[in-house]
Amino acid sequence: MLLQGLNPRRHPKDSISVSNSNDLRISSGRRWAIGVTALTLAILVIAQLPPVRSVLIAGALVPQMLDIGFQPLSAVSGEPVRHTISYGQPPDRMDVYVPAGARPGDGLPAVVLALGIHPVSIDDPEVVNIATDIARAGVVVGVPDSTALRELRVTPAEPAHLVDAALALADRPEVDGSRIGLAGFSAGASMALD
Repeated sequence: MLLQGLNPRRHPKDSISVSNSNDLRISSGRRWAIGVTALTLAILVIAQLPPVRSVLIAGALVPQMLDIGFQPLSAVSGEPVRHTISYGQPPDRMDVYVPAGARPGDGLPAVVLALGIHPVSIDDPEVVNIATDIARAGVVVGVPDSTALRELRVTPAEPAHLVDAALALADRPEVDGSRIGLAGFSAGASMALD
């Protein structure tokens, strides 16, 4: 049996003819659209690489926290959910900011923000804004209160109390307990390093 394409006696209507060489060319508009689509796909794939993604999130977090009018994370993420829990001995309050849409088992990173020796409440609008902005970047944020530090007393138990806050945050169902960080302001930074 002869294949259709190899049959020397096939009918002239079965043959392919090209009357114009432009019929096989891709138009410049279509070429441009293909190039833009390929570039967009490449950017989306590269943006998912962990180091690149981290740089992009950090770059978006800076204008968000400086409140310069352009807030990229607010444009692309929902409002984090704020929970109040108790932690440590003696028991103290910690506000936990969970990124919008986070679910148990998501394995999100988390950070404890230690405010240091402060008369400022964890309800202070600046503290709330910082925690909210970080949570918009996909990180669960714990802002622990410390009765001793609020009373301007630094006790030897404070570093352990900060660890209690980190452990309470690690127990959250949306958090990957192996990805907990500590950050602090003023004396809170030195306790985070202890």
